[in-house]
Amino acid sequence: MLLKQFNETLGQEFHANARNTRLKTDSLIKNSAEREVTKQDMELASQYMNELKGNLDKMVLELNNLKLKHPLALDLREDLNEMYHLMYKMLEIVNNALYLKYQGIELSKERKKEMDNEMASIKQQIQNKMSAVKYSAEELAREANTK
Repeated sequence: MLLKQFNETLGQEFHANARNTRLKTDSLIKNSAEREVTKQDMELASQYMNELKGNLDKMVLELNNLKLKHPLALDLREDLNEMYHLMYKMLEIVNNALYLKYQGIELSKERKKEMDNEMASIKQQIQNKMSAVKYSAEELAREANTK
């Protein structure tokens, strides 16, 4: 019952926030790659990071309020937390790259490749965490429905 309530109130919101952040970040990267980085780009990156941090804090608080003791619920909370931290790390990389570009500092091809690889790795980790979250939520829902 508690998990169903969580899913209805925050689970859907969580997925929407995660998707929205990824789309906004991808758009910011694409747009700034095609032109000079502006102060507005820097402010947007900072805003996205603050939004993500706020979403993470809200999610963790709500999960803690549920006081779920089931091992799958604990895994779910940990995976959600890790996924948000990975998204925050990805935004930090974007923010740093935008800042350097804004300052007129050109990154070497090697450094760009490192950053691209790091971003790809983080995106894959996020996908893996999303799969783990989905699995844990489905298993918890299945158990809740059998009781």
